[in-house]
Amino acid sequence: MPLANQENRLVFRLFQVVGEIESLSSEQLARLLAEVTALQSALLARLLTLRDFNDKPTPNADDRLLTVDEAAQRLGTSKDWLYRNSPKLPFTVRLGHRQLRFSSKGIERYLRNKQR
Repeated sequence: MPLANQENRLVFRLFQVVGEIESLSSEQLARLLAEVTALQSALLARLLTLRDFNDKPTPNADDRLLTVDEAAQRLGTSKDWLYRNSPKLPFTVRLGHRQLRFSSKGIERYLRNKQR
């Protein structure tokens, strides 16, 4: 099902629930509020997961992933600076919870743009 249709159906169902709020008891309202809070948390977690993976470059076959040592040397920075700034750097690739690599092509682009 196309995303727009799925999204429209979800929004429509939410508006149906909103229309029924006046007829709910306090117990039903409390349960609904708990469910909405859980839904909000799930939506936020999904959004953050998608951003983590989609906002960062995905290396292609001719791109080499550099270690922190290699990237720091190429950038002329310390490893500590690189770790501290990695969330903001466009060439950071997170392989796992505690595993960072850096796109060599991304670093080249970054250095070219910085020289302008």
